[in-house]
Amino acid sequence: MARPIFPPLPLLLAFAICVTTCPFHGPYLPPPSADSLSKTWAQIQNNITADLAHLVKSKPASIALQVVSGSQPEPLFEYYYKEPTHLTFGRCPKDEVDGDTVFRIGSITKMFTVYALLLECGFQCFEDPIVKYIPELRDKAELGSGIDWNDITIGALASQMSGIGRDCSEVPAGGSYMSLNDMSRHLRAVLTNAQLTQTQTRRWLKPSSFQGHMTGAVGMPWEIIRVDRKTKGVYDLYRKDGGTPYYGESVYGVVDRWNVGYTVMLMFGDQRSVEVAEVEAIIVKYLANALEQAAENEAKENVAGRFVGNEGGAGNKSENEIVVSVDDDGLYIERWSSNGTDFLESYQNNIAMRKGDKDVRFGLYPSRSDDDDGGKGMRQAYRFVLGGKSPWYGCHSWVELDLWRYAQQPLDELVFVKDSENGNVRSIEWLGGRVKLERA
Repeated sequence: MARPIFPPLPLLLAFAICVTTCPFHGPYLPPPSADSLSKTWAQIQNNITADLAHLVKSKPASIALQVVSGSQPEPLFEYYYKEPTHLTFGRCPKDEVDGDTVFRIGSITKMFTVYALLLECGFQCFEDPIVKYIPELRDKAELGSGIDWNDITIGALASQMSGIGRDCSEVPAGGSYMSLNDMSRHLRAVLTNAQLTQTQTRRWLKPSSFQGHMTGAVGMPWEIIRVDRKTKGVYDLYRKDGGTPYYGESVYGVVDRWNVGYTVMLMFGDQRSVEVAEVEAIIVKYLANALEQAAENEAKENVAGRFVGNEGGAGNKSENEIVVSVDDDGLYIERWSSNGTDFLESYQNNIAMRKGDKDVRFGLYPSRSDDDDGGKGMRQAYRFVLGGKSPWYGCHSWVELDLWRYAQQPLDELVFVKDSENGNVRSIEWLGGRVKLERA
């Protein structure tokens, strides 16, 4: 008797009941400004420096690293160390390791190759079979070489999913060199969409396939690590590392949607040496904490508050009110009165079909990037999603998105209008309800 492919429905529902907080994919708060992130990082940079110093003391290596933010031209953090047994770096033995020191970058060359193709022809060429450019391979496919070259695309090669041998899919990369400053300069260009459009960058920062475990995937040519931050969502680290045997390793990483990244280059010591993954783990740990703390501080200062309508005129009490607050899980709507009616209760009971659920949290998540409002300020859209139990399998937030519309506008979207100078939210527009509320 054949077994069903999917688990029985009771098992699915049992799993769904366990999912009580289900944020959208991406940051649970808007990325912090450069000032906020710098202030928070200043409080912990002594700790990360101490951890790195302890690491290289126990496992010798020369290291150069930078943490880069797309919102500021200078590195958020730098660390350099020259292993005493490495006599020469640069032009003379006295040269120290710094941002201009040149290292081998190994397979990170693949990332620059894909980037160059994106600039040259966009994503169109990634669908092309490689026989379009190397027609000689077509004959090999006909001769029964074991590889059907007609089905192998440029995109399959870029994502390392072609299935052909390593010796065919890789080019010598160990002889490629670059300084940390140059690599960080390129990283900043990616974060700011200086050459690719924002849409192209977002598409590039997506998996091509998953690995055989829950925390990994591959892209073009990314080696993607998924970091579970529990109720704060999942961070996707789009990274590409490279290594040269008996020389060293490097890594180039983008923290998706947070507008930050990091670059690390190291040369092995003579004894048991540190690995780039160990350095990367320290960076990601402190960077995640700093991003979250800075974002929460900024949200409390600039976003949270009470917003009321002005439909009654000066001196009259408004029947429209939204109170936005911040807790450990991010932004949420604490209170919402629409024309004197408790909108949160109505939405829960009648639209989301969650009548009877207690202590339902209406979480708010940024859904679209800032848009300039013609010099009047910056507009950023947010979507709210209900926490608590859900009848949907797994993570339910994307299923419940945009359930109802009025006047062709989603009822679960709020537009926050921010001051372009200090980022303070001045007003909230509920387009679906045709209501504008000003900060009280």
